Amino acid sequence: MLDANLKTQLRAYLQKLALPIELRASLDDSPKSRELESLLRELSELSNLIEVRRVDDDVRRPSFAIARVGSDVSVRFAGIPLGHEFTSLVLALLQVGGHPPRISPEQVQQIAALDGDFQFETYYSLSCQNCPDVVQALNTISVLNPRVRHVAIDGALNQAEVERRQVMAVPTVYLNGEVFGQGRMSLEQVLAKLDTGAAARAAEQLRHKGVFDVLVVGGGPAGASAAIYAARKGITTGLVAERFGGQVLDTMGIENFISVPHTEGPKLVGALEQHVRGYEVDIMNLQRAQALRSREGLVEVDLASGATLKARTVVLSTGARWRQMNVPGEDQYRNKGVAYCPHCDGPLFKGKRVAVIGGGNSGVEAAIDLAGIVSQVTLIEFDGAAQLRREGWSGPVLMLEGAFDPDDVDQAARERLSLVVHEARQIEWLEALRTPASIEVFLKFNSGMNRLGFGHDAFREAFARLARLPWVSRLSLMTHFANADLDGGTDEALRRFEAAAEGLQAPRSLANSAATLQVPDARGDAIRPGVMLYGATPFGEGDARSLGLRPTMRLESRLIAVQELAAGDAVGYGSIFRAAGPMRIGVVACGYADGYPRHAPSGTPVAVDGVRTVTVGRVAMDMLMVDLGPVPGARAGSAVELWGEIVPIDAVARASGTIGYELMCALAQRVPLRVEDDAAC
Repeated sequence: MLDANLKTQLRAYLQKLALPIELRASLDDSPKSRELESLLRELSELSNLIEVRRVDDDVRRPSFAIARVGSDVSVRFAGIPLGHEFTSLVLALLQVGGHPPRISPEQVQQIAALDGDFQFETYYSLSCQNCPDVVQALNTISVLNPRVRHVAIDGALNQAEVERRQVMAVPTVYLNGEVFGQGRMSLEQVLAKLDTGAAARAAEQLRHKGVFDVLVVGGGPAGASAAIYAARKGITTGLVAERFGGQVLDTMGIENFISVPHTEGPKLVGALEQHVRGYEVDIMNLQRAQALRSREGLVEVDLASGATLKARTVVLSTGARWRQMNVPGEDQYRNKGVAYCPHCDGPLFKGKRVAVIGGGNSGVEAAIDLAGIVSQVTLIEFDGAAQLRREGWSGPVLMLEGAFDPDDVDQAARERLSLVVHEARQIEWLEALRTPASIEVFLKFNSGMNRLGFGHDAFREAFARLARLPWVSRLSLMTHFANADLDGGTDEALRRFEAAAEGLQAPRSLANSAATLQVPDARGDAIRPGVMLYGATPFGEGDARSLGLRPTMRLESRLIAVQELAAGDAVGYGSIFRAAGPMRIGVVACGYADGYPRHAPSGTPVAVDGVRTVTVGRVAMDMLMVDLGPVPGARAGSAVELWGEIVPIDAVARASGTIGYELMCALAQRVPLRVEDDAAC
């Protein structure tokens, strides 16, 4: 099971064994038992101080104990500790074999002084990067204190046990049959939980700390950087953190750390801590800051342990945590069905139906990872308005179709969303709102579109009802024009609106893109431009550039092949295009599955290497063809613009019998999106 290179490295490590050890296996006839037996035999061949013996003394199979010969020192693995747990296996071999663990003398003393009998069980998965810290910490404690026993259990190989205990996240640790903890824990954290007097002793030590010149609150990369910069200036620096490394410790792969193509969270944190400790930085770990205040020229930071630290300057670098949904039951079922790491916890959901909450790259990646493990994955994206808030947008967000049910009104209150009100039920839901809120409302009048909105009398009655609600912070009037792109198309609609709004003191929002451009009297107090914001025309004819508009979207691809046609040769499905003579065509990697209109006919404009040409043949799912006659130098890899600066989206839309707005809305999610910050826009 181990390749030659790994065996060579292991043989060198195992030379550090000082005492003989036995690998005592409990096996059955399963393939996994045969794999484990093979692994144990290979390990025994790497050192004359390792023996293998089959004892079958444990109910979990396959499993094995690493036991020090002639003593009761041992640790047990119920599984095959490869993957992320291979390091745990190697360290267990060395420590049981007498090689001292790399911990401080104070921690050795603290472990030896633990009073009581402790039976630990840790559930792990081989894909979990958070599990090894816990497994290794408990193994170390069990080696140094004979009253502590520990077994590390692979949840994927012990599925019945996992389901019986309802273990839904790893690592999960049981102590004497009761849940002890879940998630990553360092040796320091485990000892703090076991040694009930540790927190009080630590708090007492902190109370006697002097005044820091700089105190950094937070132990992630930002906090570590701040501490290093401060310490390099020769000033007294402290760093207080709930856990050094922060959320980076829980990060599987890091590929955006400049100059380091790839690393893992724990590895990066280890390097950070080593770097910080290279300076005179006082690191105070396992401490949570609770309050901050200024007193007598100093800043005081109160800690949850009861201690208070003082500094002349405090740097806050509190970092990030797993994003929560903040819905009822989330906290109650955390690690009991609600999990935040698909890589670590995914194997525990084997065969189950799973929902991934939240879209974007992370959500899609999690869904793909889980698809090979679970029976069904449902990807649930946040709605657009809520997502904008979660992404940090604090400006106005208007829900143009208003609330669909009372829950939408509650969400609007929570997310500070503005609501359009266009029918009586929506007013009733607002009247019933009991959550303290401040909601901006746009009351919609039906001026002739005959889709949404109130008629004359109902509009005025609705205004009176909404104006009485104290939580309606701002009440505006709006309508939507049906014919703003036609000459005189807004005249009758404006007359109706003004008659219904007469005497109502409220801001007006009337104009869409077409009205904004050609009906100044309809602009009111606020306009609602749509398609013009994307640089497309709201009118059936004409060019957006003549209106002073500039395209904000480009759809681009490349040629993936070039074909030489003879006269009469057909192109694509249905052979609807035939070459009139010899010609070169290019095959573009774009089709109707990407959102390009399937009904776009031959002759639809396109640009290759910056030169305008036209499509030929029928648009397929993933490909379309273009005439390369005007671009003799084009070849596979040449750049193609389907619409954008050279080919206006409106030209493609007109050729396809539609409007530019439809093309924009129809783009598929599979099309990669690149956002460019153009100061000239």
